[in-house]
Amino acid sequence: MVTAFDVYDTIAFTLHANSNEISNRTTIQKLIYFYTLRIEKLNISYQNHFYGPYSSTVASALDEMVAFSYLDVRITMRYNYESYHYTLTPPGENYAKSRIDFFPKEYKIIEDTVQTCNNHCKLNATQLSYSAKAHYILTHTRHDEYTIQDIKEVAKKFDWNLSETNAEEGMKLLKNLQLDSSI
Repeated sequence: MVTAFDVYDTIAFTLHANSNEISNRTTIQKLIYFYTLRIEKLNISYQNHFYGPYSSTVASALDEMVAFSYLDVRITMRYNYESYHYTLTPPGENYAKSRIDFFPKEYKIIEDTVQTCNNHCKLNATQLSYSAKAHYILTHTRHDEYTIQDIKEVAKKFDWNLSETNAEEGMKLLKNLQLDSSI
């Protein structure tokens, strides 16, 4: 029996689309944020957070997939923070492959999004967060039109440090993802 497309499928597809691995939890959070904008049946809520839109649902699902051995995680200490590198285990890879047959359209959207983000910024979490922050600002505040300066000013209200250059770079990725027209 096939269940509905969910956050576990999304995580497995994300890693599978990037050679079964991704470094950084923030990268995964931002990629999935972009999918929620492109996949109608993916209903994951986000709230503003220091690194931009954040979903506790995604964070919990990552931990659960590690606990059930669908993902391996390697944690590395860097200066005063931890870095996380996720890899699909063989059962996780089998899960991803088996679910692609049921959700080929969703997988294609995820694969295209991962590829576009990889081409744009090599899946750099900071760069992805600029785009996610810019989109979140544009869709969660009420203005008919924004300038880059407006985005920078609204970011301050969310306690986000987003320079004009960061906002411009974020908007470039949104344009590449074809998400700027939804704003």
